[in-house]
Amino acid sequence: MERKYTMNKKLAAHLISIVHEDELPITIHEGNEQINENGDRIVDLLLECDDPDLLDEVIDYIMFDMMIYSLIPKT
Repeated sequence: MERKYTMNKKLAAHLISIVHEDELPITIHEGNEQINENGDRIVDLLLECDDPDLLDEVIDYIMFDMMIYSLIPKT
């Protein structure tokens, strides 16, 4: 199964590190990188995996993880 995403570069880097660290059977292809209207870097990703539920779990995990991270006050 293939899924295409466009996401913030930091979120994409977090996704890539989790896939590699946990040795998940997901292949990630990075595409074009652009800067959006807010000045953030965004990147196109193509994710390939035989298990669509695993893709959903990983995407949900990184979204939750980054949401929690953004709530931590910066000192």
